[in-house]
Amino acid sequence: MQPENWGVLGIPTNFVATATDHVQQGTLLGQPVEVRWRPVAFTFDYGDGTVVTTDDAGALWQASDDDWTSTATSHEYQTRGDYTATVTITFEADLATDGAWATVPGTLELAAPAEAVQVFEVQTVLTRGDCIAYPNDPGCSP
Repeated sequence: MQPENWGVLGIPTNFVATATDHVQQGTLLGQPVEVRWRPVAFTFDYGDGTVVTTDDAGALWQASDDDWTSTATSHEYQTRGDYTATVTITFEADLATDGAWATVPGTLELAAPAEAVQVFEVQTVLTRGDCIAYPNDPGCSP
């Protein structure tokens, strides 16, 4: 998540799932097989009662993008506090024997490790300078 494990009240916090297609090799009934796992859905539970299911894993804010912008998987918290966010990934599978792929019926849901999120409230205070030069001004700790 971006920023790492914290967010600001009313401003997008960016969540990203990193699951991608991957292939595993093994044997089934003594025959070599390959299983291709494909993530097809992502269920984001932001920990505040908001749960969203999408086919989009999300994307990191890039250096050329503005931070704090909305993404397909970002979330704006409405109450400051501590939350536990999770994402559950739904996979479909394909099985190959002798190079011929066949879709396996059904899906597999796996939960990624939970993320602790601290949401802060930010207030802007106008001052005549920074807190080093004016340590007793509003917003500065004495």
